[in-house]
Amino acid sequence: MSPAPALGMTQRTALVLLTLIFAFVVMPGAAQASTYRFWNFWTVSENSWVYSQLGPASTIPDDGSVQGWVFAATDANSASVAPSIDSAVVFEKACSGFPEVPGQKRVAFAIDSGSSDIAPEGQTPPGLELICATGEIGAHGYELLNSVTELRTENGFICAINSYPAMECSAVFDPQDIQEQVQVIASESTSEATPEETGSLAPLGTAAVIGLIAVAGFYFWRKRST
Repeated sequence: MSPAPALGMTQRTALVLLTLIFAFVVMPGAAQASTYRFWNFWTVSENSWVYSQLGPASTIPDDGSVQGWVFAATDANSASVAPSIDSAVVFEKACSGFPEVPGQKRVAFAIDSGSSDIAPEGQTPPGLELICATGEIGAHGYELLNSVTELRTENGFICAINSYPAMECSAVFDPQDIQEQVQVIASESTSEATPEETGSLAPLGTAAVIGLIAVAGFYFWRKRST
C-alpha cells in the first residue's frame, strides 16, 4: 500500500482556518458550566477559611472551633466565596459569653447569607449572623448547627438555614439575569455613551469568525483562478 500523499499548501491552510474557527465558536460554549446557588460549608485551618468538600456531619470540631456557611453562586470553574468575616475573630465575637464547661464544647458559626445580587426573587438576605453552639464533646458539625438554627434539608442536603432561602434547594442560577439588571442601570447612567462603548464582546467574536471565513473564501478563489 502506497503512503498517503502529503497535504498540500491549500489543504494545510484550510485546516488552520477551520481550527481557528473552531476555537472562536465551539470552545467558549464548551467551557460554560451550570451555576448553582446553595449554602457552602467552610472550616478553619491556621486562622484561614477552608472550603470543605465534606458535609458538616463528617466533622467533629474541637472546643473553640469555628465553622462557616455562605449562601453563594458556584460552578465547577470558579472558586467558592468564603464568609465575609475574618475567621480569627468569629469565636470571640460569638462565644465570649459562654464559659467553658467540663464535658462540653463550644463551637462558633458564621452564617453569611451572601449578596443580594444572587438572592432569589423577592427575598432579601438576612445578613451575617454569628452564633455559638454548645454540645457534647463528640457532637459533629451538623448536630451543633441544628441545635442553634432552623434547618431545611432535602436528601441530606442543607437547603436553607433559618428559612433562607424560603423555597428552593440548590437551584440553578443564571448570571445573565444579574447582568441584564446591571446593563439597565449602566445604560441609565451612561445614556450618552456610543454603542461601541457599551456593547458586549459577543459582536467582536462574531466579526472575527466572519472575517476568518471571508479570508478562507478569498484564498481558495485565488487558488482556483491561478
